[in-house]
Amino acid sequence: YVTTLTSPGFWGSMVYTLGFVASSVVLKVALALVAAMALNHGRVKGKRLLRSVIILPMGLPVIFSVSIWNKIFSPARFGLVNKLWLALGGQEAISWFTSDTLLFVTYNVTEVWLAYPFLVIIVVSALQDVPTELHDAARVDGAGFLQRFWHVTLPSIKRPVLFGSILTAAASFQQFLIPFVFTNGRTGRMGETILLYGYREALN
Repeated sequence: YVTTLTSPGFWGSMVYTLGFVASSVVLKVALALVAAMALNHGRVKGKRLLRSVIILPMGLPVIFSVSIWNKIFSPARFGLVNKLWLALGGQEAISWFTSDTLLFVTYNVTEVWLAYPFLVIIVVSALQDVPTELHDAARVDGAGFLQRFWHVTLPSIKRPVLFGSILTAAASFQQFLIPFVFTNGRTGRMGETILLYGYREALN
């Protein structure tokens, strides 16, 4: 325990993991709120189909999704993200697996894809329990969309959202597969989350 707790690698991976957890949870909650609000809007057509599409990542094997995102972030010019980057005017392909910062971005994008459907289900269910009378009263008082969202919707769904955020934060903290697949054999000790650090230390 003394050796572990005095190791710079341990604390570096812990800070890296906590940063990953914080950023991924914020991104997942934000995306889930947007998607759930769209699915719950009265003017949106084909809600059943859209819900099926949104929860699609939950039905795919995790290793399959992670492997696909690994190829999407390929540092080669034919990688999907790099092709989009070059089409938008980028000068050269980005080597996504060559720094802690770039790996951090790839981890977040992949984690959001894997986990946001869970939060969407929670938020959609919570939104359906918000009394319409509250929104009607707010409209009568002249409240716009953002004001109704901030003062009516969010207070009504904050407990389910908080519950979902805690669960997905715990899952993000335990994330192993994404950093393992993205860094295995090509980045040294960069981009190590706490579980990946423990795994590598155990095998050294």
